[in-house]
Amino acid sequence: MRIYALELNNDIKGIDQRKSYIESLISKLHHPDLIVLPELSLCSYMGSEAVWKYAQNSRITSEWAMDIAGRYNTYIAVGFVEKSKGDFYNSYLIADKSRVYGIVRKSEGESYIFKRGDFDNIILTPFGEVAVGICYDSRRRHFYENIKDRKISLILFPHGSPNNPDKI
Repeated sequence: MRIYALELNNDIKGIDQRKSYIESLISKLHHPDLIVLPELSLCSYMGSEAVWKYAQNSRITSEWAMDIAGRYNTYIAVGFVEKSKGDFYNSYLIADKSRVYGIVRKSEGESYIFKRGDFDNIILTPFGEVAVGICYDSRRRHFYENIKDRKISLILFPHGSPNNPDKI
């Protein structure tokens, strides 16, 4: 399986601008089987309530992810700000052209910005069980307790950073 993990420039703001930027990077990849984007990739990482203005319901993000997966014949893993029933979540999903296989919500960190998700960290995909520990969740015991008896085929630790990787 050919997996590409993309690091993104967080100076680019706005959902439409981010989607165009991400697709410009994806279009340069050679036959990706799985594209892994970072935490909060659709809005860029922001450690404040300013990120709320980029919140989407999971359906909108899911449709975009499935469209990209279909155009590039791949699976895609993407982080986004999810708004559900008035709450904001730091969420992550895996999709292909026809469906979303699952959504994980970050359970630790940034509690002043996001509601904590539950501790389910597994997304079942056609290529196996994928454990997802969003950023600080990867450092928490509950993540490893949840996956210790599972047959994990891949572990993803999507992290975000408010820094531009091109700047010192």
